Amino acid sequence: MIGVLCRPAQWSAATAPTCLTFCDSFAIRLGSIRGRDKMEEKRKHPRTEINEPAYVSSGGSVIPCVVRNISREGAAIDVDNPAFVPQLFRLVMAKDSSIVHRCRVTWIQQNRVGLTFIDAGATAEPPPADGRR
Repeated sequence: MIGVLCRPAQWSAATAPTCLTFCDSFAIRLGSIRGRDKMEEKRKHPRTEINEPAYVSSGGSVIPCVVRNISREGAAIDVDNPAFVPQLFRLVMAKDSSIVHRCRVTWIQQNRVGLTFIDAGATAEPPPADGRR
């Protein structure tokens, strides 16, 4: 790739250092991007890689998805079209529909959606002082 970006036949005394500097920094940057697959896990609760079918459920609509990784506080899912995933929804596991997580969309990258579980580690709220709910 460096050979494509830097054409030695076109170098002049003025452009060679700039081209080399650009290519060196580009190669270093490209190397750091490629190395992201081995990114250090910094989450409070590390995620477990899974490949489980599930459903995004909200307001009577259901969208199939695949849970790619999951932790105590969140997950990442793949969907056909993230534009149809609402900001708040329930994630229902296909193999056991009794497993339901209330979720909030945290990020979207292409067809992958990062989720935060709303009720993860939550404690029950005390009833209001006036007794109404």
